[in-house]
Amino acid sequence: MKSPNKIVVLDDNNQNLKLISDVLEDVGYDVSLCLTSYQLLDYLEEELPDIIILDVMVPDINGFEVCKRIKENERLKDLPIIFLSAKTETVDIVYGLEIGGVDYITKPFRPIELIARIKTHLEIKTIRDELKEKNKELIALNEQLEEYAIKDTLTKLYNRRMILAKFDEEISRCKRNKEVFSIILLDIDHFKNINDNYGHNFGDEVLTVFANVLTSSKRLQDLVARWGGEEFLLILPETDIKGALIVADRIRQQVSECEYLSSDGVIHITATFGVAEFNQEDSSEKIIKKADYALYFGKNHGRNQVNEYEKIKDQ
Repeated sequence: MKSPNKIVVLDDNNQNLKLISDVLEDVGYDVSLCLTSYQLLDYLEEELPDIIILDVMVPDINGFEVCKRIKENERLKDLPIIFLSAKTETVDIVYGLEIGGVDYITKPFRPIELIARIKTHLEIKTIRDELKEKNKELIALNEQLEEYAIKDTLTKLYNRRMILAKFDEEISRCKRNKEVFSIILLDIDHFKNINDNYGHNFGDEVLTVFANVLTSSKRLQDLVARWGGEEFLLILPETDIKGALIVADRIRQQVSECEYLSSDGVIHITATFGVAEFNQEDSSEKIIKKADYALYFGKNHGRNQVNEYEKIKDQ
């Protein structure tokens, strides 16, 4: 069963409060009554009603000022406020609506009119709340779609498409400022054997943990992506080949020290690294080919090692 709508009423006259309460409770509303503005503000710290009904001429803080305070509160600002007042001047009515009231009813009021206006504003609030919830869902969905567009679904690292875009940005920046950067291309050793011996689910776990190791091992400014399969790529901004080799070897050691719990017990994996430094004539394709050459040189010469393109390019 749906709970009754909650309405809080501010009026400094007990007779007015009783009359309003009787009218609203007769049609099934849950009504709370406040004689002072401070009492209302205290109530709103604990409760979130569906509608607020404000008298304007309240001794401690007038209704207009109370409305302003409510609208300045992030938690309360969207609550519908209906003024119910003996102030009948057009200037007062317009002012009440300008500062955030959704309606203005003058005293003495007609119960049937009050009920009709409350019903209308509750329906509007329901629609607005539903739209707000749908909007949150759409925002969450868009964020999810954006993540799918730029990140690998398994490892949550940048995907190939996104890292290539970052490549182009870094190349443009370095050509403009005459700077360097380096890249590391790495591949998990004997990954096919891992899948064959322990299954693809375990292989996925290895990739996920491996990606976490890369993320925790890289420097804050470095970018890391899953290049494809068991291959990963790092972009190291403002880093020459000497610094890149240090980073690569540190990651290599951390990778080899990481433990993976398989059906046969704890296993270790290793990875092979190819490192290349950007020069002003390089395109993204060219520098990747350099790192790839260094990587597969290492694959063919024992694995679990770091190789620099410039040192092995003629071998």
